[in-house]
Amino acid sequence: MQTKLTLRMDEEVIRKAKRWAASRGISLSKAVEEFLALAADANDDSLQGLDDWTRALLGAGRGTEPPWSAEEIEEELAKHWEEKHR
Repeated sequence: MQTKLTLRMDEEVIRKAKRWAASRGISLSKAVEEFLALAADANDDSLQGLDDWTRALLGAGRGTEPPWSAEEIEEELAKHWEEKHR
């Protein structure tokens, strides 16, 4: 079942995120849904198999700052989406 969710965030972040998703041929809603599904399914045991970058990214939702720049994060996300949507 699909339902609507309203998120409030910085306008510039939204603009960049929409452009990023469009460049990969997916909707921003789908990108957010897949990320949240991964984050929601993650528990401490399952995080042990993830690399540092992914653990830090999942922790960002809890207020933990990842030790990478926005550009590095964008590059890693781009690699992930390219591999997933080949």
